Amino acid sequence: MNRALIDLFSKLLNKGSLQNPEDWCTSKGFYMGSHPVTQAEWTAVMGTDPSGFQGADLPVENVSREDAQAFCKKVREITGQLVRLPTEAEWEYAFRGGTTAP
Repeated sequence: MNRALIDLFSKLLNKGSLQNPEDWCTSKGFYMGSHPVTQAEWTAVMGTDPSGFQGADLPVENVSREDAQAFCKKVREITGQLVRLPTEAEWEYAFRGGTTAP
């Protein structure tokens, strides 16, 4: 899987609201996949493909959060690398292109 290193140095603002991701503070970088998990990757790890729209290069679909966590656990067991779903703050930071602006 391709990964892009995202340096995560956001400032803790004094608003104190958990509703505003720009208020959250994290202190270390993280890796996040730059592409969705394909059906071929999912099948190679999990052995099945739950997707309704078939195609090896298409993103896997029809998976729950629990399914995604099980996928991460199996990838972790296979590779020995830390693989997990991003936190809400990490997802928001990546979605915003590495900025804290709304």
